[in-house]
Parts: sequence; structure tokens; C-alpha cells
Amino acid sequence: MAQPVDPPMEAIGAMNDELRQRIKTELEKEINGTATHLLQNDDTEQVAVGLHRIEACSKLLQAMKPNPFREWILASIVALVCLMIAGILWYLRLPKVHVSLKVQSKAVTFKLKKPWRPHKSYAVDKVRIERLNGIFAPALDLEIETESDEAWLEIDGKNVVLQKLEFEQNGFLELNSKRGRIEIFYRGSGLKGEVAVSGLSVVSAGKNLNKAGLIQINEDFKIPESIRFIAKSSGMVPTLIKLHPQEDWTFQDIYVQELSFFSERISEPGSIFFESAINSGSINLHDVSMKETLQEGDRLMIGGIDGRLIKISHGSDINLIYEGTVEQLLIGPKGYEKNLSPSYLEYFYVRKPLAFFWGAVVFLWGLLWRIRKMIT
Repeated sequence: MAQPVDPPMEAIGAMNDELRQRIKTELEKEINGTATHLLQNDDTEQVAVGLHRIEACSKLLQAMKPNPFREWILASIVALVCLMIAGILWYLRLPKVHVSLKVQSKAVTFKLKKPWRPHKSYAVDKVRIERLNGIFAPALDLEIETESDEAWLEIDGKNVVLQKLEFEQNGFLELNSKRGRIEIFYRGSGLKGEVAVSGLSVVSAGKNLNKAGLIQINEDFKIPESIRFIAKSSGMVPTLIKLHPQEDWTFQDIYVQELSFFSERISEPGSIFFESAINSGSINLHDVSMKETLQEGDRLMIGGIDGRLIKISHGSDINLIYEGTVEQLLIGPKGYEKNLSPSYLEYFYVRKPLAFFWGAVVFLWGLLWRIRKMIT
């Protein structure tokens, strides 16, 4: 005679779960029915029968414990989902970060979001401008026009004033500081300007950089004379303005859409690389109240710029203050960059502490409630 085979534990657990559900349904039905009889003052015998059945169903539910394996599975799924949500919030970065940036650098490059012109004039001892398309000074009988971007102008004297500079939108402007001299490289859009000269000065100009067609005026200008210049600067070769300022200078309120701090270096003939021009500085991330200090030579990569340069000044270095938003903020050597953009979890922790607190409370309450149900 064949021996009876016990059903597997999984099958028993499934049967128990089904019976528990049926008893729960019956219990709710009896509670509703008995309450209705009681409120309608029906036969007390029917109420007593209902109460007896309610008691029996309740005792059966207490005796038939839920499948612990199933409860652990549900609890594990809840915990896993919570951990996945927390991990996603930790991994995902804010699309834009509000920052303020202070940097002391040997060079800076930025792209103009709007047309820009300095709001003051600058006294210089010497100025040289290359890659021009036009130079005009009617009083000096000086007029040069060319399509080749080869014209140049140089003025040397003690009373030279850069009166006007106007840069068009979307141009790339690079500033370099070299032993008291300022170099301004500009490409991608047009510019125009004006220089005033007085006193004993030497004015030189030409249509080609090889000095063919050189014009030179050596004169003591009793009355200040103005020299205008224009440049298309539409190609990859930039217009160059070299200045020897008589004092420190300041530019203000420049709206930009790109910003970088790298200078070009030649390692060997025909080989060019870019190195960080940063000497020092700091970054304030206002969304998470965090500050990062910049050291000499730190590589800083910024993407998605939308803001303004509050001030750029020149002393021994170029000192810059930027305020606005960025989409990407990386610091460190190439291939080992540190992403400074905060995660959503950091943002909620710092900027939304009340929401973060109640979210943690609800999560812990749910987890503890599930554990309590498993052990009771």
C-alpha cells in the first residue's frame, strides 16, 4: 500500500493564505450583517449567532498565521524599492546649479551672450592691434581698408587712451596676463574701437603683417587725435589687442554663455596643449550651501553657462567674479574629474529639510510596521 505523500510547504502556505482570505471575507460579512440586525432591533438570537461567528472567525485568523516566507518577500521588495529610489536620487544630478565663482587666473576665455562694451576709457603706454579690416584717422591722413584681416595698428606714447571697445554678440574673448601686459584675443564676431593719442607719440600702421606698405607718424600731438579701427574677426584666427596699461583696469557686467580657464602651450614644434591657468579661487554652490576651494593648477571644466561676469580686474593676475547657473561643474585631472554638481538627495537634504524629514519618517514607519506584522 502506497504511503501518503505530504504536500510541500509552499502548497500548504498557499492553502493557508487562501483560507485566511476567505475567513477575512466572511468575518467582514458577519460584522456588517450583525451590526445591521443590532441597529434595526431585530431578533436578539440572530445577533447572538452573528457574534458567535465573529468570535470564531477572529480566533481562526489568530491561529492561522500568515505565510512568513511571503511576508519576508513583500518586506524585501518594499525595502529594495526604497533603496532603489534613494540610489536614483543620489545618482541623479541637478540639471542646473546656482553658483558664484571667484578666480585668480593668468588667462580666461568666455563667449559673449550679449553685445558688450567697457563703460570707461583706459590709459596705456603702448597698444598694438593685429588682424584688422579697417583703420581710420582723417586728421592724420590715415585710411586703410582690407578684406584679408591683415591690417595692424601700433601706438607708442605717454598719452594714449583706449576710449572705446565694442564687441558683438557670440564672440569669443580671451584675456591673458603677461608681466604687466594684457593680451585680448577676439574671434567669432565683429569688433570696433577707438584710440585717442596726444603728446609725443609714434603711430605705426600697415595693410599687411609683413609690414609692407608701412605708415609711420612720429609727432608731438598738441591736439588729441582719434584713430578708429574695425575687425570682422569671423575666422578662427583672432584679432589681437596688446595693451600696456598705466594702472590696474576693471571690466564689469559681461553676460556670458561659456567660460574656461586654460592657456595654450607649445610642448614641441607643431604640438599644442592646454593647461590650467588658475592660480587660486573658490566656488560657492548656493543650492546646497557648499564651498569648494581652488588651488594653483586645478583643472576646472564648466558647461552650460548662463550668467554674468560681475567684475574682471587686472593686477598681477586676472581676478574674476561670476554669478549665474551652470549645467556641469567638474574639477580634477583629465579622466579623474570630480563632479561638483549636487545630487537631488543632497538638494532635498539641504534645501527641503522638512520634506526630507517627513519622507524619512514615513519610510521608517512603513518598514517597522511591516516587520511588526511579520513577527506577530
